[in-house]
Amino acid sequence: MKDFYTQFKKTVDKSLKKVSYQKIKKDASMLTKNDLIVQKRIILLIKKFFPEIRQFICEEKFNIKNFKKINFKEPFAIIDPIDGSENFFAENGMFGTLVSINLKSSKKVDIIYLPFKKVLITRENLFMFVKKPKKHNNISMLSTKCLNNNFKGSRYRMYGSSAFSFYKFIKGEANEFIYCKGAKIWDYFTGLRFAKLIGCELQVSHKNWMTQPKYKINFRLKWK
Repeated sequence: MKDFYTQFKKTVDKSLKKVSYQKIKKDASMLTKNDLIVQKRIILLIKKFFPEIRQFICEEKFNIKNFKKINFKEPFAIIDPIDGSENFFAENGMFGTLVSINLKSSKKVDIIYLPFKKVLITRENLFMFVKKPKKHNNISMLSTKCLNNNFKGSRYRMYGSSAFSFYKFIKGEANEFIYCKGAKIWDYFTGLRFAKLIGCELQVSHKNWMTQPKYKINFRLKWK
């Protein structure tokens, strides 16, 4: 796995060197050419290291009809090439790459990579980053989809990237992470699998999210 992780970091870093705008998508989010390049190169890398993977669920060029045909009992990969494209384009560092892989051997691979910080979180090194929040920490992180909800006050934080938010949560910089109005599978799957490993309290709108994932769910993640 070490070789895969090394090449993974190099692949993403190389693909982000030159920021290039593409367009605004139908959901009003930004697409850069880098999103497409990163996604394509990660798919090729996964095929190289794990040739059994033939089912890919990716944010860019996603097709709901194809998603409904996915057999989650067979090997698959979920990819969010640049989670927080607007932040990447603004060069503020609050973005990352999310990848989850299920293999035939029941082995699982999960990655949160934050290029700006050079931080790669995997199942193998997860507990190097884990730190429970202090007892007085009442900070809550919100998805941008919570903007129309009645959340007020200085205790709320919003970063515009699930990858960055999960990183902050794992580090104990917030006590909870709330995702309103439907986290898409590439926004929730990897981070929630890490949350399960570290034993956090999870409220989710679909109880079988890990074995038979829905395209969208709501979740509330909290330290116990």
